[in-house]
Amino acid sequence: MSKARVALIGCTPLGVALGSALRRALPSVEIVGHDRDAAAAQRAQASGAIHKHSWNIPAACEGASAIFIFGAEDELRLVLNAIRSDVAPGVLIAHVGGSLQAALEAARTLLPAEVSFFASFLVRSPLAQAESPLHHALWAIAPRAGANEADVEQFLALVRALEAVPVLIDPQEGDGMRLAVEALPVVLSAACMRALSADPAWRERQWVAGAEFADFTRMLEDGAEGALAQLLAAPQAAVHWLNQVMLACMALRDALAEADASTARAWLQEASARRAQWLADWRQGRAELAVPAEAPRASLLSFFLGERLAERLREKRQK
Repeated sequence: MSKARVALIGCTPLGVALGSALRRALPSVEIVGHDRDAAAAQRAQASGAIHKHSWNIPAACEGASAIFIFGAEDELRLVLNAIRSDVAPGVLIAHVGGSLQAALEAARTLLPAEVSFFASFLVRSPLAQAESPLHHALWAIAPRAGANEADVEQFLALVRALEAVPVLIDPQEGDGMRLAVEALPVVLSAACMRALSADPAWRERQWVAGAEFADFTRMLEDGAEGALAQLLAAPQAAVHWLNQVMLACMALRDALAEADASTARAWLQEASARRAQWLADWRQGRAELAVPAEAPRASLLSFFLGERLAERLREKRQK
Protein backbone atom coordinates (compact mmCIF):
# COMPACT_ATOMS: atom_id res chain seq x y z
CA MET A 1 0.00 0.00 0.00
CA SER A 2 1.45 3.36 -1.01
CA LYS A 3 2.06 6.07 1.55
CA ALA A 4 -0.28 8.99 2.01
CA ARG A 5 1.23 11.98 0.27
CA VAL A 6 1.46 15.73 0.71
CA ALA A 7 2.61 17.97 -2.15
CA LEU A 8 4.60 21.08 -1.32
CA ILE A 9 4.74 23.43 -4.32
CA GLY A 10 7.32 26.15 -3.78
CA CYS A 11 10.39 25.31 -1.70
CA THR A 12 10.63 28.77 -0.15
CA PRO A 13 12.04 29.20 3.38
CA LEU A 14 8.48 29.11 4.70
CA GLY A 15 7.72 26.08 2.57
CA VAL A 16 10.79 24.32 3.95
CA ALA A 17 9.67 25.16 7.50
CA LEU A 18 6.26 23.65 6.77
CA GLY A 19 7.83 20.56 5.26
CA SER A 20 10.02 20.07 8.32
CA ALA A 21 7.01 20.46 10.62
CA LEU A 22 4.98 17.99 8.55
CA ARG A 23 7.73 15.39 8.76
CA ARG A 24 7.90 15.78 12.54
CA ALA A 25 4.15 15.60 13.09
CA LEU A 26 3.26 13.03 10.41
CA PRO A 27 6.26 10.73 9.99
CA SER A 28 4.34 8.17 7.91
CA VAL A 29 3.31 10.71 5.26
CA GLU A 30 5.44 11.17 2.14
CA ILE A 31 6.20 14.80 1.26
CA VAL A 32 6.92 15.59 -2.38
CA GLY A 33 8.27 19.01 -3.30
CA HIS A 34 8.46 21.05 -6.47
CA ASP A 35 10.05 24.37 -7.29
CA ARG A 36 10.73 26.07 -10.61
CA ASP A 37 14.25 26.57 -9.24
CA ALA A 38 15.58 23.00 -9.24
CA ALA A 39 18.37 23.99 -6.85
CA ALA A 40 15.81 25.17 -4.26
CA ALA A 41 14.03 21.80 -4.45
CA GLN A 42 17.33 19.99 -4.08
CA ARG A 43 18.22 22.06 -1.03
CA ALA A 44 14.83 21.32 0.52
CA GLN A 45 15.41 17.60 0.05
CA ALA A 46 18.95 17.80 1.41
CA SER A 47 17.64 19.60 4.51
CA GLY A 48 15.12 16.81 5.15
CA ALA A 49 12.07 19.03 4.65
CA ILE A 50 10.81 16.83 1.80
CA HIS A 51 11.35 13.18 0.93
CA LYS A 52 11.81 13.80 -2.78
CA HIS A 53 11.19 16.40 -5.44
CA SER A 54 9.48 16.22 -8.80
CA TRP A 55 10.38 18.13 -11.93
CA ASN A 56 6.81 19.11 -12.79
CA ILE A 57 3.71 20.23 -10.92
CA PRO A 58 1.21 17.52 -11.91
CA ALA A 59 3.66 14.76 -11.03
CA ALA A 60 4.32 16.31 -7.61
CA CYS A 61 0.59 16.58 -6.90
CA GLU A 62 -0.38 13.16 -8.22
CA GLY A 63 -2.02 11.11 -5.47
CA ALA A 64 -1.63 13.87 -2.87
CA SER A 65 -4.24 14.19 -0.12
CA ALA A 66 -3.14 17.78 0.54
CA ILE A 67 -1.42 20.34 -1.67
CA PHE A 68 0.30 23.40 -0.20
CA ILE A 69 1.21 26.15 -2.64
CA PHE A 70 3.71 28.91 -1.87
CA GLY A 71 4.38 31.91 -4.07
CA ALA A 72 2.76 35.00 -5.57
CA GLU A 73 -0.61 35.17 -7.32
CA ASP A 74 0.82 34.43 -10.77
CA GLU A 75 2.50 31.29 -9.44
CA LEU A 76 -0.72 30.21 -7.74
CA ARG A 77 -2.63 30.57 -10.99
CA LEU A 78 0.06 28.59 -12.80
CA VAL A 79 -0.29 25.73 -10.31
CA LEU A 80 -4.10 25.72 -10.31
CA ASN A 81 -4.16 25.67 -14.11
CA ALA A 82 -1.77 22.73 -14.10
CA ILE A 83 -3.81 20.60 -11.69
CA ARG A 84 -7.41 21.76 -12.15
CA SER A 85 -8.46 18.88 -14.41
CA ASP A 86 -6.85 16.19 -12.24
CA VAL A 87 -7.82 17.21 -8.69
CA ALA A 88 -9.49 14.25 -7.01
CA PRO A 89 -12.51 14.69 -4.72
CA GLY A 90 -11.52 15.33 -1.12
CA VAL A 91 -8.09 16.79 -1.84
CA LEU A 92 -7.25 19.78 0.35
CA ILE A 93 -5.56 22.69 -1.45
CA ALA A 94 -4.10 25.62 0.50
CA HIS A 95 -2.26 28.68 -0.75
CA VAL A 96 0.16 30.05 1.84
CA GLY A 97 1.19 33.70 1.56
CA GLY A 98 0.18 36.52 -0.74
CA SER A 99 -3.18 38.26 -0.82
CA LEU A 100 -6.05 36.26 0.65
CA GLN A 101 -8.54 38.02 -1.60
CA ALA A 102 -6.51 37.40 -4.75
CA ALA A 103 -6.02 33.72 -3.88
CA LEU A 104 -9.73 33.17 -3.32
CA GLU A 105 -10.52 34.87 -6.62
CA ALA A 106 -8.01 32.63 -8.41
CA ALA A 107 -9.63 29.56 -6.90
CA ARG A 108 -13.09 30.80 -7.84
CA THR A 109 -12.16 31.17 -11.48
CA LEU A 110 -9.85 28.17 -11.89
CA LEU A 111 -11.06 25.36 -9.62
CA PRO A 112 -14.29 23.36 -9.61
CA ALA A 113 -16.67 24.57 -6.91
CA GLU A 114 -16.49 21.30 -4.97
CA VAL A 115 -12.71 21.44 -4.48
CA SER A 116 -11.62 22.37 -0.95
CA PHE A 117 -9.48 25.50 -1.19
CA PHE A 118 -8.09 27.73 1.56
CA ALA A 119 -6.34 31.06 1.19
CA SER A 120 -3.98 31.50 4.11
CA PHE A 121 -0.86 33.11 5.47
CA LEU A 122 1.53 31.72 8.02
CA VAL A 123 3.32 33.91 10.55
CA ARG A 124 6.18 32.17 12.32
CA SER A 125 6.84 33.18 15.90
CA PRO A 126 9.84 35.52 16.26
CA LEU A 127 10.87 33.15 19.07
CA ALA A 128 10.59 29.93 17.01
CA GLN A 129 13.28 27.31 17.48
CA ALA A 130 14.82 25.46 14.54
CA GLU A 131 13.77 22.09 15.92
CA SER A 132 10.11 23.16 16.09
CA PRO A 133 9.71 25.69 13.26
CA LEU A 134 5.95 26.22 13.51
CA HIS A 135 5.57 26.13 17.30
CA HIS A 136 3.03 28.84 18.26
CA ALA A 137 3.01 30.16 14.68
CA LEU A 138 -0.19 31.91 13.66
CA TRP A 139 -1.88 30.37 10.62
CA ALA A 140 -4.60 32.69 9.34
CA ILE A 141 -7.14 30.85 7.17
CA ALA A 142 -9.85 32.06 4.80
CA PRO A 143 -11.86 29.16 3.33
CA ARG A 144 -13.45 29.67 -0.07
CA ALA A 145 -17.15 30.56 -0.08
CA GLY A 146 -19.36 27.55 0.55
CA ALA A 147 -16.55 25.46 2.01
CA ASN A 148 -17.60 22.16 3.54
CA GLU A 149 -17.52 22.35 7.34
CA ALA A 150 -15.80 18.97 7.61
CA ASP A 151 -13.06 20.14 5.24
CA VAL A 152 -12.48 23.24 7.36
CA GLU A 153 -12.20 21.08 10.48
CA GLN A 154 -9.72 18.82 8.70
CA PHE A 155 -7.49 21.76 7.88
CA LEU A 156 -7.71 23.13 11.43
CA ALA A 157 -6.80 19.70 12.81
CA LEU A 158 -3.72 19.53 10.61
CA VAL A 159 -2.60 23.03 11.61
CA ARG A 160 -2.90 22.14 15.30
CA ALA A 161 -0.94 18.93 14.75
CA LEU A 162 1.89 21.10 13.40
CA GLU A 163 1.87 23.06 16.70
CA ALA A 164 0.57 26.20 14.99
CA VAL A 165 -2.49 28.21 16.01
CA PRO A 166 -5.25 28.32 13.36
CA VAL A 167 -7.29 31.53 13.12
CA LEU A 168 -10.23 31.90 10.74
CA ILE A 169 -10.07 35.39 9.31
CA ASP A 170 -11.96 37.69 6.96
CA PRO A 171 -9.93 38.00 3.72
CA GLN A 172 -10.15 41.79 3.46
CA GLU A 173 -9.33 42.29 7.13
CA GLY A 174 -6.42 39.88 6.96
CA ASP A 175 -4.86 41.57 3.94
CA GLY A 176 -5.20 44.95 5.64
CA MET A 177 -3.58 43.76 8.85
CA ARG A 178 -0.56 42.42 7.00
CA LEU A 179 0.12 45.56 4.99
CA ALA A 180 1.48 47.51 7.95
CA VAL A 181 3.83 44.82 9.26
CA GLU A 182 4.97 43.36 5.93
CA ALA A 183 5.08 46.22 3.42
CA LEU A 184 6.18 49.09 5.68
CA PRO A 185 9.51 47.53 6.72
CA VAL A 186 10.36 47.12 3.03
CA VAL A 187 9.36 50.74 2.35
CA LEU A 188 11.48 52.01 5.24
CA SER A 189 14.42 49.96 4.05
CA ALA A 190 13.99 51.41 0.56
CA ALA A 191 13.67 54.96 1.89
CA CYS A 192 16.86 54.62 3.92
CA MET A 193 18.72 53.13 0.96
CA ARG A 194 17.52 55.91 -1.36
CA ALA A 195 18.30 58.73 1.07
CA LEU A 196 21.78 57.58 2.01
CA SER A 197 22.90 56.56 -1.47
CA ALA A 198 21.66 59.85 -2.99
CA ASP A 199 23.91 61.89 -0.70
CA PRO A 200 27.22 63.03 -2.24
CA ALA A 201 29.10 61.52 0.70
CA TRP A 202 27.76 58.03 -0.10
CA ARG A 203 30.80 57.26 -2.22
CA GLU A 204 32.87 57.13 0.96
CA ARG A 205 30.11 56.35 3.45
CA GLN A 206 29.25 53.10 1.67
CA TRP A 207 32.43 51.56 3.04
CA VAL A 208 31.20 51.90 6.60
CA ALA A 209 27.84 50.40 5.65
CA GLY A 210 28.60 46.78 6.43
CA ALA A 211 26.84 43.57 7.39
CA GLU A 212 24.26 45.24 9.64
CA PHE A 213 23.18 47.61 6.88
CA ALA A 214 23.05 44.71 4.43
CA ASP A 215 20.77 42.82 6.81
CA PHE A 216 18.50 45.85 7.16
CA THR A 217 18.17 46.31 3.40
CA ARG A 218 18.15 42.62 2.41
CA MET A 219 14.36 42.53 2.15
CA LEU A 220 14.68 44.70 -0.96
CA GLU A 221 16.19 41.74 -2.80
CA ASP A 222 13.02 39.68 -2.94
CA GLY A 223 10.37 41.66 -1.06
CA ALA A 224 9.98 44.82 -3.13
CA GLU A 225 7.43 43.51 -5.64
CA GLY A 226 5.32 41.90 -2.95
CA ALA A 227 5.33 45.09 -0.88
CA LEU A 228 4.36 47.19 -3.90
CA ALA A 229 1.45 44.86 -4.64
CA GLN A 230 0.21 45.23 -1.06
CA LEU A 231 0.50 49.02 -1.18
CA LEU A 232 -1.30 49.33 -4.50
CA ALA A 233 -4.06 46.94 -3.41
CA ALA A 234 -4.94 49.14 -0.42
CA PRO A 235 -3.73 52.69 -1.15
CA GLN A 236 -5.78 54.36 1.59
CA ALA A 237 -4.37 52.07 4.27
CA ALA A 238 -0.89 52.51 2.79
CA VAL A 239 -1.14 56.30 2.95
CA HIS A 240 -2.42 56.10 6.54
CA TRP A 241 0.53 54.02 7.74
CA LEU A 242 3.09 56.04 5.82
CA ASN A 243 1.70 59.16 7.50
CA GLN A 244 1.99 57.51 10.91
CA VAL A 245 5.63 56.57 10.28
CA MET A 246 6.45 60.07 9.07
CA LEU A 247 4.81 61.60 12.15
CA ALA A 248 6.87 59.33 14.39
CA CYS A 249 10.08 60.34 12.58
CA MET A 250 9.12 64.01 12.75
CA ALA A 251 8.69 63.76 16.52
CA LEU A 252 12.27 62.50 16.86
CA ARG A 253 13.49 65.10 14.36
CA ASP A 254 11.92 67.94 16.37
CA ALA A 255 13.42 66.68 19.62
CA LEU A 256 16.90 66.51 18.06
CA ALA A 257 16.52 69.92 16.42
CA GLU A 258 15.84 71.39 19.86
CA ALA A 259 18.67 69.37 21.43
CA ASP A 260 16.05 67.80 23.71
CA ALA A 261 17.93 64.69 24.80
CA SER A 262 15.26 63.68 27.32
CA THR A 263 12.49 63.55 24.69
CA ALA A 264 14.72 61.77 22.17
CA ARG A 265 15.70 59.17 24.78
CA ALA A 266 12.06 58.65 25.79
CA TRP A 267 11.14 58.22 22.10
CA LEU A 268 13.62 55.38 21.71
CA GLN A 269 12.91 53.83 25.10
CA GLU A 270 9.19 53.69 24.39
CA ALA A 271 9.85 51.90 21.10
CA SER A 272 12.11 49.40 22.89
CA ALA A 273 9.52 48.79 25.59
CA ARG A 274 6.78 48.19 23.02
CA ARG A 275 9.01 45.71 21.20
CA ALA A 276 9.71 43.87 24.45
CA GLN A 277 5.98 43.67 25.16
CA TRP A 278 5.32 42.35 21.65
CA LEU A 279 7.87 39.57 22.15
CA ALA A 280 6.45 38.80 25.59
CA ASP A 281 3.00 38.41 24.08
CA TRP A 282 4.39 36.00 21.49
CA ARG A 283 6.13 34.08 24.27
CA GLN A 284 2.87 33.76 26.16
CA GLY A 285 0.96 32.77 23.04
CA ARG A 286 -2.52 33.60 21.83
CA ALA A 287 -5.46 33.02 24.13
CA GLU A 288 -6.63 30.12 21.92
CA LEU A 289 -3.69 28.05 23.20
CA ALA A 290 -4.95 28.14 26.77
CA VAL A 291 -8.12 26.21 25.89
CA PRO A 292 -7.36 23.20 23.68
CA ALA A 293 -9.92 22.95 20.92
CA GLU A 294 -11.92 19.75 20.68
CA ALA A 295 -10.47 17.63 17.89
CA PRO A 296 -12.95 16.94 15.09
CA ARG A 297 -14.12 13.36 14.75
CA ALA A 298 -13.06 12.99 11.15
CA SER A 299 -9.87 14.97 10.80
CA LEU A 300 -7.20 15.08 8.16
CA LEU A 301 -4.99 13.26 10.67
CA SER A 302 -7.39 10.32 10.62
CA PHE A 303 -7.39 10.41 6.84
CA PHE A 304 -3.59 10.31 6.71
CA LEU A 305 -2.76 8.04 9.61
CA GLY A 306 -5.74 6.03 10.72
CA GLU A 307 -7.85 6.83 13.76
CA ARG A 308 -5.55 5.18 16.32
CA LEU A 309 -2.47 7.27 15.51
CA ALA A 310 -4.59 10.38 15.05
CA GLU A 311 -5.98 9.89 18.55
CA ARG A 312 -2.45 9.58 19.97
CA LEU A 313 -1.53 12.91 18.37
CA ARG A 314 -4.64 14.55 19.83
CA GLU A 315 -3.79 13.26 23.30
CA LYS A 316 -0.23 14.53 22.97
CA ARG A 317 -1.43 18.05 22.07
CA GLN A 318 -3.73 18.19 25.09
CA LYS A 319 -1.05 17.29 27.66
